[in-house]
Formats: sequence, structure tokens, C-alpha cells
Amino acid sequence: MKCAEFEQHLQRALDEREDVNQNDVLQQHTKECEACAVILGTQAKIFAGLKLLPSPNQERFLGNRVLDRLRVDQRRRQNKRFVLIALATAVAIFIALLPLAGDRVRLRHKGERDVAGLALVTPNSIQLADKSLTEQESEDLRLVMRQLLTRLSDHRFEMLEPVDHLASGIRPLALTFNLAIDTLRRTLPGYSERQSVDPQAFSWKLRDLIG
Repeated sequence: MKCAEFEQHLQRALDEREDVNQNDVLQQHTKECEACAVILGTQAKIFAGLKLLPSPNQERFLGNRVLDRLRVDQRRRQNKRFVLIALATAVAIFIALLPLAGDRVRLRHKGERDVAGLALVTPNSIQLADKSLTEQESEDLRLVMRQLLTRLSDHRFEMLEPVDHLASGIRPLALTFNLAIDTLRRTLPGYSERQSVDPQAFSWKLRDLIG
């Protein structure tokens, strides 16, 4: 046996709490090597002193604690991964169902338009006073409207030029913004667009006032 093998065998015997003085292999090598005999004697004295001390209560080895910790960390990572997978699946299902929801909304819009087409007469949106105007009041109203139109025609709408100048720059932005909002609202499930129907009834009193 070589000295390196002797040291390995000695460490293994000490780890197993074996009495090195009773180990024949170690004793045989110490007869051939004086240095190893000194080492064996020193370790034997240390081992004899340790035997007099009470053995520590090793409830759990360090390796077991490390493995348990690794299992807990791995379980946490698996739970976090499961939550991410579930969230991604829910988002994918929601995106996949958006076209179906849009088809249902379009079908409902079509049904509402079909029902709205059955109406023969819709009430006029302009609300008139209950009391009818007298002939003099009607004549005064027509006179005031003619004077107002005449003044506006003579002025040539110069007062409205700044408003038109501002509106020419704001109008494209407003159209783009309204188009984006309308597109976003159409993609949302449950959105229903109101259908405006032109009034089919005409008030003869209103025509008399304008004429």
C-alpha cells in the first residue's frame, strides 16, 4: 500500500468512527512507513478523545436539508411557471374569441336594422310649443329671420374666417381620432352601434314658419 492510499483508508475509517488501532490494513502499512505510523498514532489519540465525548444528536444531515430546500425552490418555480402558462392561455383564448364576438354583434345589429325598417313613421325630433302662433307672431318671426339672413349675407361671414381656419387644421385630427376610437369600440364584445333613422313625418306648421 502506498502512503496516499493509506491516508484515504485512514480518512474512511475515521468517517465511519472505526477504531484505527483494530484496522489490520493500517497497522500493516505502519510497519513499513515510519511517517504513516506517526500519523496513525496521532489520529488514534484524537479518536480516543472523541470517543469520550457524547455523540451529537444529528436530527437531519446537511445533505437532506439542502435537498429539501431544492425541492421547495423547484416547487415554487413550477407554480410560477404554471401561473404564467395559465395567464398566457387565457389571453390567447380571449384573442381567439374576439372575432366570434364581433360576428354576434354584427348579427344583432342586422336584426336591429331589420326591426327598425318596419317602422312607418318616427316622431319628429323637433319639439314644438303646445300653443300655436298667431298670424301676427308668425309674420314677425318671418321678418326677423329675413333680416338676419340679409345681414349675414352682407357681412360675407368675415367673423367666421378664424373659426374656419382653425377647423381646417383640427378636422383631419378629429376624423383620425374618431376612426381609431370607433375601430376599438367595434372590437369590444357587447358593443352595439345605434342606428339613426331619418324622420319620415313632416310638420306642416314648421314649413309654414320657414316659408
